[in-house]
Amino acid sequence: MIISSTVQSYSNVEEIRIALEDGEIDGALLDTYVAAEYKETLFSDKIFVKKILDRPFGYGVVLSGAAVNVEQRCRDYIDLRISEIFHIIQNMTKTLDVSIFEVKSVTHLTA
Repeated sequence: MIISSTVQSYSNVEEIRIALEDGEIDGALLDTYVAAEYKETLFSDKIFVKKILDRPFGYGVVLSGAAVNVEQRCRDYIDLRISEIFHIIQNMTKTLDVSIFEVKSVTHLTA
């Protein structure tokens, strides 16, 4: 359990990897899809999966400005194509095989 933490934003996974390796940060919270996409360059003997948060997830779209006017159309489109969307997600995203890591419990990356 993380008792106290400071939130730091990074522009990309490479910045996170460098910050972990340099000891600037103790850990990072990443979406499993992001971790899986960058697993070849992110993980090492120093950077590994410590915990995986088992949480419900959802997919969405962020609308701002004038785009909020098309919110209902976006919802209708997603409703009509939900199975196609899930199919694309399943076939176009990489997986994170946690069995290669010594995950002690099913929460963050650590250096």
